[in-house]
Amino acid sequence: MANRIFTIDNQKLNCYDGNYDYYLAKCREQQVKDNIGAAYGQLTDNIRRLECELAFLGAKLNEKMDDTEKKQLNERFLAAAKELHAQKKRLQ
Repeated sequence: MANRIFTIDNQKLNCYDGNYDYYLAKCREQQVKDNIGAAYGQLTDNIRRLECELAFLGAKLNEKMDDTEKKQLNERFLAAAKELHAQKKRLQ
């Protein structure tokens, strides 16, 4: 069973500390980065921001409030969830 994998790519030695599944996941991640290009960092930052916003809104929705405020928060939650889904889809 492998726990470290070495590859040579473009005359550069790469080391992956993990099993074969880890190596494949890292290869897929690198392929996505290459396909998306410079926007990859911004895309992952947006995903993290949206996940934090959803956590915050989810907690706020559990608090006691009037119906109109709850409806507005729920709409913000759904909009953020849709945006998060779209951003994550771009990573595939």
